[in-house]
Amino acid sequence: MGEKLIKLKFDDLDGSEDGVEEVTFYHHGGKYAVDLGEKHREELAAIQAEFDERMSKFLKVARKAGGNSAPVAASVRPTTTSTVDPSGWTASRRKTFRAEYLTRVRTWGRGQGKDIADKARVPQDVIDAYVIAHPEDTGNQTNVWQTP
Repeated sequence: MGEKLIKLKFDDLDGSEDGVEEVTFYHHGGKYAVDLGEKHREELAAIQAEFDERMSKFLKVARKAGGNSAPVAASVRPTTTSTVDPSGWTASRRKTFRAEYLTRVRTWGRGQGKDIADKARVPQDVIDAYVIAHPEDTGNQTNVWQTP
């Protein structure tokens, strides 16, 4: 007796089966795969295009960092790299600036309906959304996070 195995792909977001393809992407150093239909692939492509457009001004002035060359989405998390701070900021001033920035992010995130504790780590997805919504906020500049 023969067997026939039928493999169906379905959209991970809505369960549809038409035109589904696997899409891979990188986010904060991790590689992800998702099966999407045409509508959701176009939606993801639009989000990526908007992100690329918003990041272009930072990429124009950024320098490549050492290490692996795998694509990694931008992050505003504090860096552990030890560098000299050309702005003359003291550690105390930097700490105060970070605290004020994260307070703005928490306040905004709560306004978006997110449950964010006062002292806990701010979820990266909230920070990412804040950066997109507030590109003018100078706290989004990663150089102020560096510790000399």
